[in-house]
Amino acid sequence: MDISQRLREFRISQKLTQEQFGAHIGYTMRTIQSWEIGGHLPGSYAIASIAAQFNVSADYLLCLTDTPRPPAN
Repeated sequence: MDISQRLREFRISQKLTQEQFGAHIGYTMRTIQSWEIGGHLPGSYAIASIAAQFNVSADYLLCLTDTPRPPAN
């Protein structure tokens, strides 16, 4: 899996359209479309925004782990 697939699957799991997802994180629907088809990849600021807004780890969004949230200490 790559970041484009992860973002699409995550957005769908949240039951959000591309437009709604973009509105939550301050990006346009076209930007979300581009990320999901792999035309462009989100930058570090976008990854941080998504992680903070949806309470998931950046590692999860970047496909470095399959666990959305790190275990509580």
